Amino acid sequence: MPFGHITLVNVDGRAGDLLGAQLALAHSARQLPGASALLLSPQCPSRLLPGIKHIAIQPLSYFEYGLFVIYALHHFIATDFALIVQDDGWVLDGSQWRDSYCDYDYIGAPVNFARVREAEQTRYIRGSEWAGSLRDAASEVHFVMNGGMSLRSRRLLEAPASLKLPYVIQPVSGVQGPPYGMRWDLGCQLEDVQLCIDMRTRLEGAGMKFAPISVARQFAFEHLHPGVHDGLNLMEVFGHHSKIRKLTSIDPLTVRYQLPRDQLARIYGEGLIARVYQMRGYHVDFPSN
Repeated sequence: MPFGHITLVNVDGRAGDLLGAQLALAHSARQLPGASALLLSPQCPSRLLPGIKHIAIQPLSYFEYGLFVIYALHHFIATDFALIVQDDGWVLDGSQWRDSYCDYDYIGAPVNFARVREAEQTRYIRGSEWAGSLRDAASEVHFVMNGGMSLRSRRLLEAPASLKLPYVIQPVSGVQGPPYGMRWDLGCQLEDVQLCIDMRTRLEGAGMKFAPISVARQFAFEHLHPGVHDGLNLMEVFGHHSKIRKLTSIDPLTVRYQLPRDQLARIYGEGLIARVYQMRGYHVDFPSN
């Protein structure tokens, strides 16, 4: 079993059958023979897909989900690595797996947010502009790698709890709605931001290795950005994640966009991503305008 060292896992704090999450687990398991598949949710689906193990957890809010992944997920992972998948993030092509991914404790798709420390200032940068700082030897760039489709070593899963790392939440930036909810400009409430920015220095001090940009972009993509994905062959990428794409079937393979075509046309590189799905044999659904 070549992938017996990996547990494919989805954590969802909502009740229900969670078909999309199950499909992501089942399809990713097809791509990684020997990997186990685990669904953690409040209730066992009425129709649990073959090969997936379910463990009941208490209901979780979105914020509590982050706390669970950071501090509790390691209790359920017996393998050396966990690969988190979701209904909007799964393995595209298992043949693109590289054993060198296991040299790192955390890998995910690069996203459009980073902290850049320079000689006289620290900047938080949205968009792909942070990529230019990678060429500056005097700058320290901590870019966020998406957690929704991410590879994590078991020792990284254990580290925040064993090191007693705090989950630091900044003051709320504002309230948006309706329906009304809190907003943080820096995304500090997100568990992948906590790991890749707020906790990273202490984790690295404890020996954890975060993937560099050259590895992260080959591992998975979220959205394409100039300076980050230039020259990348998307057919050679292992996985992906994005809340605007959902897996709705694996027989036949079907991805459904959450935005109509006219809005997708304004997103850099999304037309290319849609063609890549089609080249991989997916049926691509779009909502009507």
